[in-house]
Amino acid sequence: MTASAAEPRTWRALCGVLEVDDLVDRLTVSAEEQAVQSNGRAVLAGKAVPGSTSL
Repeated sequence: MTASAAEPRTWRALCGVLEVDDLVDRLTVSAEEQAVQSNGRAVLAGKAVPGSTSL
């Protein structure tokens, strides 16, 4: 299932329906967190992450 709620009002409603009130304040993600997520996805996909060294 995919759900999208790009506006604060619909995001709050979605969080309420899914009973995840702790996520209400997380509609937007900081640039640093976006980079961490991007790197995590790349690692899980088996791709090299720019600026990292392999083990």
